[in-house]
Amino acid sequence: MATTYDPFSTFSAPPQGPFDLVTCFEVLEHSPFPDRTVSDMNRLLAGEGIILFSTLTQPANLDELGLSWWYAGPRNGHVSLYSQRALAMLFEKNGLQLVSFSELVHMAFRKLPAFAAHLVRGNPS
Repeated sequence: MATTYDPFSTFSAPPQGPFDLVTCFEVLEHSPFPDRTVSDMNRLLAGEGIILFSTLTQPANLDELGLSWWYAGPRNGHVSLYSQRALAMLFEKNGLQLVSFSELVHMAFRKLPAFAAHLVRGNPS
């Protein structure tokens, strides 16, 4: 089963779950309440499911770039920006482990499911 949901739209009712896969692309950086957003996704997640999401983490030279970093542009609606550690803390607070595939693509889970084990070196489940 697949469904779509946008809490800012009347297009669909909130999904019931649980889901093996929850995707969230180009969302967390727009969320003024990221803890609530992660908590909502976590509630929809099956015990051995994964959240696959995107958000760009801060570059190493953020101190130099400041608000001239293109991702923090004033008109793009990005209200929440994350360092790698802040992102991990956000998901850990919600009982989830975080694996980052790049500075843009990430996966979170409670227990690494067998269907996703090949994606994680060392399988931290």
